[in-house]
Amino acid sequence: MKNDILTNQERITTTFDRENIDIKRFAKQQMEFYRDVKQHIYNLKIDIAEIGADIEDILYRIESESYKTMDSCRVFKELKLLRNMKRSKERELECCIQMTRKIDCDRLAKILENSYSKVFVNSVTELKKAVDVA
Repeated sequence: MKNDILTNQERITTTFDRENIDIKRFAKQQMEFYRDVKQHIYNLKIDIAEIGADIEDILYRIESESYKTMDSCRVFKELKLLRNMKRSKERELECCIQMTRKIDCDRLAKILENSYSKVFVNSVTELKKAVDVA
């Protein structure tokens, strides 16, 4: 009977099938992400402001000093790197903001914390008790 159920289902490959995943670690990361996403948004805003300030400092130096060709190339690469970092942080910030508008992250974090403690913490505790008894 059990084999009939399995043979009638089509195998659909998921992301999880391609690699060994530490499910406990993955679940903990999910729980921590939803718990900390609001602080992460705040931190991203700080990072973006700091990168913007670094860019402004470099531009100020360029305006106030004369650069040789080698220095100009180095400064250009530094500006390009900072600009790319800032864009990356801005994209991440936008994704996090959009997500928090659509998902009650605090509630989801509590649900995940509760589930995590029931599934992993309790099962580990029970496993330790069983080993101690044996």
